[in-house]
Amino acid sequence: MIDQTNAMLSRASALRAQGRGEEALALYRRIVSEAPSHGLALYSLAAVLGDEGAFQEAADVAERALDVGFDRAETWLVRARALAGLGRFEPARACFEAVLTRRPDMLAARYELSQLVWMCTADRDGALAPFDQALRSNPADPALLFARAKALEYMGEIEAAQNAMATLANSRPQDLPPQLAAAYLSAAAGHADLAMAFVERALERAPDDMDALTAHASACLAAGRPDAAAQSAQRVHQARPMDQNAIALMATAWRASGDPRWKALFDYEQFVHARKIATPGGWSDLPGYLADLARELKAAHAFHTHPFGQSVRHGSQRQDVLKLETPAISVFREAIEPVVRGILEELGTGADPVRRRNTGRWSIKGAWSVRLRPGGFHHDHIHSDGWLSSAFYVEVPPCVNGPGQQGWLRFGHPGIPVAPPLEAGRVIQPEPGLLVLFPSYMWHGTIPFSGDAARMTVAMDIVPA
Repeated sequence: MIDQTNAMLSRASALRAQGRGEEALALYRRIVSEAPSHGLALYSLAAVLGDEGAFQEAADVAERALDVGFDRAETWLVRARALAGLGRFEPARACFEAVLTRRPDMLAARYELSQLVWMCTADRDGALAPFDQALRSNPADPALLFARAKALEYMGEIEAAQNAMATLANSRPQDLPPQLAAAYLSAAAGHADLAMAFVERALERAPDDMDALTAHASACLAAGRPDAAAQSAQRVHQARPMDQNAIALMATAWRASGDPRWKALFDYEQFVHARKIATPGGWSDLPGYLADLARELKAAHAFHTHPFGQSVRHGSQRQDVLKLETPAISVFREAIEPVVRGILEELGTGADPVRRRNTGRWSIKGAWSVRLRPGGFHHDHIHSDGWLSSAFYVEVPPCVNGPGQQGWLRFGHPGIPVAPPLEAGRVIQPEPGLLVLFPSYMWHGTIPFSGDAARMTVAMDIVPA
């Protein structure tokens, strides 16, 4: 029986590693039903449940693993993540601290604890405390210093982040990641010459590294060298044709140099679509559905401010939102399906990076909800893992109907420094029930808005199925 359980655990682990989460989940459930006190099986089931966004069940199963004696840092981490996903700040924080008591060197837990404190409190010093506590014992630890600098960046302290990352990069000139991070931060802080110096150092050590070439393209744009930027971006695009960032950089470089090829990639008329959905079954009208959807989404937004590494500023973001089994959320995909299908039919096929992947079928790779407070916005960005990306408007503030295009969605304004600057090429006015679909490589962001009302959206990346 023990051998059989171990064989099943190995099989389930392999399925999970292959990205076959649903099959792994089913097998782990079977193992736990046959061996309900098997600590490793319980932990593994909890981990997969967390991956699938079933946070309450993940937290409960992780607690069962602890109860049967599987008291390991990894178990506490799974429970911490599940509780954070549920928006239960204090219990999640206690679990993260339990992880670090058992494994002080587990950087992932330290980083996630920092993010949790930041999202819940917007307290800069409190969010940095997990790093600062560890650095008192290991002041030169490069991984801690790197993670702390990234946290500063995500909290909006670009100069402080640049100084910290530059210091680290200069102390470890053979390490590629801090060179590239220092290059990006130097450009963001307005130091294009420093950005070029860091990225050139990286390319001396790894001339064919795709990440270094990507950073070189970005630094060249900041330094006013679009032809060199285009060359590096094209090399990356040739090696990784579906790399959305490479396409964005290549098009931006062409645009900055006056090369008309950029227009085929940023063809707003062909590739940006905005359409309202119909009323889903079970609701008498669209405003009624949107009101229910807004209420369910608001209940899922437990955090005060934005997570690390995302485009949101002055607002909260809830990941895996479509996995919530509430009435309005559960029919969301069905509600948007006719609109998406119609857009794919209209797109057709072609040789460009959008249409050559169009099979007419689609699946959701990731979905999340954003609730922006007044003054909030999305920093201009692209979606590196998508094919097509979207914004669906659930609630919009009244100011979107006033002057200044407040809260509007804009396309074509690069989210990185470009010399000379490039302006947006298209803007779209949000309205409740509107779905906007566009290439994932296309720069997009929002114009800040004022007033007292929030702005609620659902966003997703889709890929060909």
